[in-house]
Amino acid sequence: MFFKFCDLSAAEYKHILRIAGKDIEGSKKVIVAVSKVKGVGYNFAQVLLQSLNINPNSRVGFLTDRELTDIEAAIRDPSKARMPEWYLNRRKDMDTGSDR
Repeated sequence: MFFKFCDLSAAEYKHILRIAGKDIEGSKKVIVAVSKVKGVGYNFAQVLLQSLNINPNSRVGFLTDRELTDIEAAIRDPSKARMPEWYLNRRKDMDTGSDR
């Protein structure tokens, strides 16, 4: 399967990024980089990237700033990231009635 990695030039490539408080090398694949964040496993990262329509096999150094902020926001609050309801830890919370 062929993926177009990115339209960014070499000047826009980021060698080191910070995702949710963790420094990540830009040469890593997005799926590996997101799973390095504390509390995010490989399966959660895969579902998260799929819900955000981000290619998990692209390199994290080529992500745009908007994609990085979308990833961080989804890690902070997965219920707002169009994640499947069954993947959340607390479905139909007894106190609030919302999914968390």
